[in-house]
Amino acid sequence: MLVGGETARRDNPLLTARVPGGHDPRRVILTSRPAEIARGKIFRESGGEVIVACPKSVPERDVPRGGGRGGRVLRLPARGGAVRARDLLAALGAEGVTSLLVEGGGRIAGWLVAEGAVDRYVVFVAPLLLGEGIRAVSGWASRSPSSAKRLAFTSVRRVGPDIEITAEGR
Repeated sequence: MLVGGETARRDNPLLTARVPGGHDPRRVILTSRPAEIARGKIFRESGGEVIVACPKSVPERDVPRGGGRGGRVLRLPARGGAVRARDLLAALGAEGVTSLLVEGGGRIAGWLVAEGAVDRYVVFVAPLLLGEGIRAVSGWASRSPSSAKRLAFTSVRRVGPDIEITAEGR
């Protein structure tokens, strides 16, 4: 399960299974400012392994020692301070990660879409009207409908009061 550093700082999530008997996922935080997440509850409370992915250029003093509780740090190559999706995914693949759920961070989601790293989209629609809010995908947009990323719905189902829509890229 992947979140960006901003989501880790603002939401302070645990990223653990909420279903009785569920299996806690490996938790991944991608950030260029790892020192700012070192005190998060994700490092203080039990759950799956925590992997902090950051650019190699981050000073050693800013990298959490051992990533916190059961965690590790992946220092990745970066251009202009930004890690490429293929480098993150390759590093996670070398760790045995074969699928990645992007739980939060509109910028992380937009970055992965822009880099062509998403093959399945699962969107939940809740019967809740919020008005303006945080974008689910940001930092990426097509200029027109003709240049938009075309998807094909593969399933639509009710999950409690919500609707789950799954689509894949064409």
